Amino acid sequence: MLKSLQVRIIILFTLFLLVFGAVLGGVVYLSSARLVNQSIADQAHQAAQYAAERIDVHAYLELAKSKQETAYYSKLRGELDELRKAIGLKYLYTMSGLEDVSRPPYGYVVDGMPLDAEAEDFSPLGEPVEEGDPMLPVAFQEGKPQVGSLTKDDAYGATLTAYVPIMNEGNVIGVVGADFDGDAVFSLMNDNRNRLLMTGAAIWLAAAILLAIAARMLLKPLLRLQGAMEQVTAGDLTVSLHVKGEDEISRLGRAFQRMTRLLAAMLGSLQGSSSDVRGEAGRLAADAAATSASLDRMTEALGQSAVRSAEQSRLTTETAAAIGEVGQGALRMAQATVETAAAAEGASRSAYEGEEAAARAALQLQRMEEGMRQASKQAERLMAQAAETGEIAGLIRGIASQSGLLALNASIEAARAGEHGRGFDVVANQMRKLADQSAHSAAVIAGKMEAMLAEADGMLQISRVQAGEMEDGLASVRLASSSFGAIRSEVERVNSQVQELSAISEQLSAGAGQTAEAAARMQQLSGEEALSLQRLAQAADGQREAMHRLAELGGRLDEMAIRLEQLSGQMKI
Repeated sequence: MLKSLQVRIIILFTLFLLVFGAVLGGVVYLSSARLVNQSIADQAHQAAQYAAERIDVHAYLELAKSKQETAYYSKLRGELDELRKAIGLKYLYTMSGLEDVSRPPYGYVVDGMPLDAEAEDFSPLGEPVEEGDPMLPVAFQEGKPQVGSLTKDDAYGATLTAYVPIMNEGNVIGVVGADFDGDAVFSLMNDNRNRLLMTGAAIWLAAAILLAIAARMLLKPLLRLQGAMEQVTAGDLTVSLHVKGEDEISRLGRAFQRMTRLLAAMLGSLQGSSSDVRGEAGRLAADAAATSASLDRMTEALGQSAVRSAEQSRLTTETAAAIGEVGQGALRMAQATVETAAAAEGASRSAYEGEEAAARAALQLQRMEEGMRQASKQAERLMAQAAETGEIAGLIRGIASQSGLLALNASIEAARAGEHGRGFDVVANQMRKLADQSAHSAAVIAGKMEAMLAEADGMLQISRVQAGEMEDGLASVRLASSSFGAIRSEVERVNSQVQELSAISEQLSAGAGQTAEAAARMQQLSGEEALSLQRLAQAADGQREAMHRLAELGGRLDEMAIRLEQLSGQMKI
């Protein structure tokens, strides 16, 4: 099932919508919860602050010390009760130290409940406060208001407590506690959370259905194209695919239709010419057989000519042996050998100088090759450093993207805060500008690094090519140096032989010069004729083998034409 592209698209986008909806819903719920909690906390703090400002500190100090219900006790209790009812607080009360007004243990002084309330419904004067709220000691010790958060337990339900110290000449003489009833707010928040979950689920389900419909509509042309391709694979080139639209899938379908028509035309042309190929292949085989027979006859005639040429060469050799007894040319041979010896000595010196020059050139090429290899290594290190710089640029782009998202969230929070978040909105705009500038700078750096990498890679390739060419040149120079050494050795050996030949030639005094020249010319012609006949015979043999292969090729071409007709006959055009 997951092999289907449609199913994978639907699963991918529905998962994306699910994650996005969960994140968005969580952010909205947490933001609203923080806003409601802050609003309730502000109300409780303002109520406690208002009650603390209405207390007569001198009368309250006497009341806290005496622990007796006086007229001021009844008056303050009535005022706190009216304020509690007007604001909608669950409890509004004052506390002070039982032994010292500012030190624990702490006890209740005035509980803002009705004067006719039952004893179990309010805390009487001097009743100790149960320990457990960490904000109460802080309010007494630091003299600063303390505001808690909305919590819920089985005993008191949903409650938010605020403590405001009662000050007398800079000293804490008591604390006003205000407990806000948050049951309705807590229930409303739970209802909002449930509605948010239900709404998100409904939106996700609707989006998934719309996505499935859209995916089916998008992939329907691809399914038709797949069916047409399967028909072509089965050998049916008459398939027709009707495509509408100008999107990529439509262009692909039209291209497939053009390809199918082109294949049909090609196969039609092949079917028409396969019979012609078979006829030409037969004629080619027949011509090759006739040519091969002619070449056989030519080879036989060339063999007879070679026999006659060998006999002529034998006669020429005997004539040259008779002429060898003539020693008139020996003197000229001696003079020539002296000149040859001088030339050989000069050639030996030239070969020696060439060998030294080749050695120096080899040393220079070796140094240049080493320099090119060092340049290649430096280019590789430059590419590595540029690649690290590109990774740093990518990191900067990532930071810039995260900064942009942070600035966007900050702008949203500033907009929710209204007038109080105006300054925070300015900071968010500056952060967004800084993120855009960082992203632009990172893109510029990445572009320059890519250009530098391309240039460094080009330099590295050139250096490698030049190093290879220098290495080839070095091998050539070394080969030339070796050749010069071999030439010098061979020239020295020839010089020694020429000197010996000169000594022998001086002893000869007679010969027939013209006859020797004629005999030498005849021998040369005989050798050239024998060589030509040999080459011609070899060429004839090669031509005969080529004709045989051409005949075999004609047979294979005929077989290929038959198979081509069979294959094209399987296709429906």
